[in-house]
Amino acid sequence: FAVHARSGTTMPTLVQVAGLRWAIEECFETAKSDCGLDQYEVRHWEPWHRHIALAIAAFAFLSVSAIRTARMNDARERTDARPTTSPP
Repeated sequence: FAVHARSGTTMPTLVQVAGLRWAIEECFETAKSDCGLDQYEVRHWEPWHRHIALAIAAFAFLSVSAIRTARMNDARERTDARPTTSPP
């Protein structure tokens, strides 16, 4: 990797920042396939900007919804997995 960073930046920090690239790449791939981020033919700046903003907002909504659903399902599974005791 070619890096432009302040002098004195530690190697673990550089590795951490370089590793963030893959998460960002995955986000863009998902946004392209799920929200149509790449489905606009550019003719003018303003409509393109609106399309990209809407696609990113849709991706953010879907991401937050997926995380909340996963957390709810995890909580539900933990609740269902608890052993039930019958009353004496």
